[in-house]
Amino acid sequence: MKYWTSILLTLMLTQANAGEFSFNNKNLNTLGALICDLSSTIAQTNTIIAHKMDLEIKRTGPNKSDVSYLIEGSCNIQIDKKTKKTISYGDPLSISFSELSSEIKGQLGINELIFNFKNKTLRKITIKDPLMLSQKSFEVNKSEWAHSDQIFNFNKAPGIKLNLNRNIAAIESDSTLSFNHGNKSKFFNLWSYQSYGCSNKNHTIDSELCYQLVE
Repeated sequence: MKYWTSILLTLMLTQANAGEFSFNNKNLNTLGALICDLSSTIAQTNTIIAHKMDLEIKRTGPNKSDVSYLIEGSCNIQIDKKTKKTISYGDPLSISFSELSSEIKGQLGINELIFNFKNKTLRKITIKDPLMLSQKSFEVNKSEWAHSDQIFNFNKAPGIKLNLNRNIAAIESDSTLSFNHGNKSKFFNLWSYQSYGCSNKNHTIDSELCYQLVE
């Protein structure tokens, strides 16, 4: 009886911890990737859609909580598939904060981003369009986040699984985040301070080509 109780408690704790949003490279890159994916329009056959983001995590004081975070990049860069020339530089992305609160804000172009947290869990993302006076909200509280920046997931090590309004939106495997809807973008280099993602309607863009396109 004690044996099964121990297993049950372990599974419950693992499941609970998986929902916590740790502020590591993988999760911050994934947060930017999700915003890019949510704002993407369906790509044309002759166009590659690319995204790029840079992370800056700084220690600002002696305490563990004295840390500032900055996510900057570009979403929805449009590149001609044949010539590999940039057609559009997309929308600038910026999310900056120095402490975890119930609400963190950012910008994507002219749109305002709002991230709602509760008990260290990211609950909801809202994108507000001030020009159209409209907003869209997405429930993400059932998502699973990375515990660390390890490149590969071994055995039962937790990976990232994004649940968007109760549907699986993306899954991480070997540090590549693959979205299963829309443009079906793939994001690479999640463990690093710089990640990038690409997609094309009828062609798979690998990590090497995607990196060349966004550099």
